[in-house]
Amino acid sequence: MSGRPGTGLNPRYTFGQFITGAHNEMAVAAAMRVVKRPGRSYNPLFITGTTGLGKTHLLQAIGHATSARTPTTICLSSFETAARRLIVNLQQGEPGLPAQDLLLIDDADVLAQQPAMREAALDMGRVLVGQHQQVVLTVGGGRPPGRELRDWFGSFPTGRTVELLPPDRGARRHLLEHFAAQEPMPFPGKVLALLAGHPTTDIRELRGAVVRLSAHARLDHQPVSAALARQVLRELAPTVREGTLRATPARMSNALPPM
Repeated sequence: MSGRPGTGLNPRYTFGQFITGAHNEMAVAAAMRVVKRPGRSYNPLFITGTTGLGKTHLLQAIGHATSARTPTTICLSSFETAARRLIVNLQQGEPGLPAQDLLLIDDADVLAQQPAMREAALDMGRVLVGQHQQVVLTVGGGRPPGRELRDWFGSFPTGRTVELLPPDRGARRHLLEHFAAQEPMPFPGKVLALLAGHPTTDIRELRGAVVRLSAHARLDHQPVSAALARQVLRELAPTVREGTLRATPARMSNALPPM
């Protein structure tokens, strides 16, 4: 799914759809500063955080907002793809990478395992930053950046590292209210409070719980209740871990809201 043609941006990953709270407000503020002064503020911008906290969403929101302010050439890539393109171009005697106003690299964790890749990325980054081409990277899919990456970040004096923190209980409640408002079934406050108490730091899991609970209620022709929420919470973790989501086209179709 793409945003503007050729950008590869997901149209849902905008600032308007990014729920801001105490756990991520500093990261959002830094991202907005990049949007206002691309290539001249926080370049590169490193967005860190564990899985499921919205790094990819925030990365692409920068792309959407920057292109909305001014005509912008955007390249969205994984680091490995950008690196391969860089190597091939250099071998052919061509410029390292085509000129772009905004280079968005998602999941640059490969830098932690490959010192040679870090050196190549450092050279590439210095060229782009020197040309005021904004670079934004996300790292930390499984764990916080180690010493190797922290040292690498420090090689860019104009760069900035921001961390998306796990939401606390209050932030989880706020997120759940937002997700529940998008469902056709009403969610009582006591159900949202129960879900907010579920010990997870993965925002995608919170959304999954809301969607699953709404679908269960529709399939069983009953309102969303605390009892049903407890059942869904018991089912959710093992289903997600084992990949054993039991669904049929008929059940999925019945669970969808009417057109």
